[in-house]
Amino acid sequence: MVTWRPARIPADLARDMILNGWDEEPIGGIDSESDISDVEDPDYCPPGHVRPSGNQPAPAEQDQSDTEESSESSEEEMDIVSNRMSRKGSYWAELPPTQAKTPSHNLLRSRSGPAPGFSTVSPIDAWKLFITDSILEEVLRCTNMEGRRVATNRGKEWKKLSKEELMAFIGLTILAGSEKNWDVPIRVLFGSPLHNPMYKATMSIGRFEDIRRLLCFDDKRTRASQLETDHMTAFRYIWDLFLVNCRQKFIPSDCVTVDEQLVPFRGRTKFLQYMPSKPAKYGIKIFWVCDARTPYAIDGIVYTGRQPGEEVQKNLGEKTVRTPNLPTYITEAMGRCGVTKAANQQQERSTEGQQKRKRCQMCPRNKDRKATNCCWKCSIPVCSQKQIVCDNCTQ
Repeated sequence: MVTWRPARIPADLARDMILNGWDEEPIGGIDSESDISDVEDPDYCPPGHVRPSGNQPAPAEQDQSDTEESSESSEEEMDIVSNRMSRKGSYWAELPPTQAKTPSHNLLRSRSGPAPGFSTVSPIDAWKLFITDSILEEVLRCTNMEGRRVATNRGKEWKKLSKEELMAFIGLTILAGSEKNWDVPIRVLFGSPLHNPMYKATMSIGRFEDIRRLLCFDDKRTRASQLETDHMTAFRYIWDLFLVNCRQKFIPSDCVTVDEQLVPFRGRTKFLQYMPSKPAKYGIKIFWVCDARTPYAIDGIVYTGRQPGEEVQKNLGEKTVRTPNLPTYITEAMGRCGVTKAANQQQERSTEGQQKRKRCQMCPRNKDRKATNCCWKCSIPVCSQKQIVCDNCTQ
């Protein structure tokens, strides 16, 4: 079945037909298909389309402008992405995450701050909250035991150390540190008239040197066997008692942080650390769990290095955070928030599909270079510092 379509008449012929009349040439005599093509007729407009005005650009020009605008917008997006991308591949969003209702297991049931029942009026009250009588009694017991052993071997008699003498010794030590006299010889502190007379008035120089030389925090008879499993066995029990007091005297808030501290020390120990980025450079490294809102140390782990029989440790920071020695509320909160799981997934994504030497996968093999950046979509190594997205993801 053939459908009839109205013939298309050129504009000039239509104008002549209107001016001269319709009788000269019937419309039916004109071929149904015009000899003038759609391209040659500038006035022809297909049905359903709007004729472009004089100010409106042509379709080809409009497509070119759209392409330029899209390329400019993509370049702006790439600049934004590159500015928010860290060196390790983490993307920092401009807006904070959406606030949702806090789950019931993350709600604090008690107010953060000092634990109820513990109040301080003077500095000595704060001292007694952490250095309790149980710690002092343990130090007295171990020191007197060591003093009697050394005195017996030398054929002398040991004068029993009392709690008052121990507190006086600790006070003189703190006084010397506050006056920055840690490098001054002891005989100069006690004998020179230019120094504080408090040293000589508290105790004799001989008694001070005896306490300093024989001060002990454990039983030396069992130390040798315990050193096979713990390098810090000489101070482990006192340290654990101190951490128990730190946990009991403060209720942490909903935000805690873990960081390291290098305590300056140049004495003889197996776990002395050298950290050139720290001011002291040499000392004992301690991982502290602190409250993020209040500068309070909740818990801590002394890094004693590789224990006897252990393998070389890797990812020390992650293992320290995930150690079972941390308080229960911290490990449970990390498990609920999926902190370690997200860190592991990020590490898997960053190492997936990469070569062992982390060479750029966009450069030819004979000209490849070591990559310092990664594609933020597929995490493959990219040697260019400006191009954050690889060619595969761009296509």
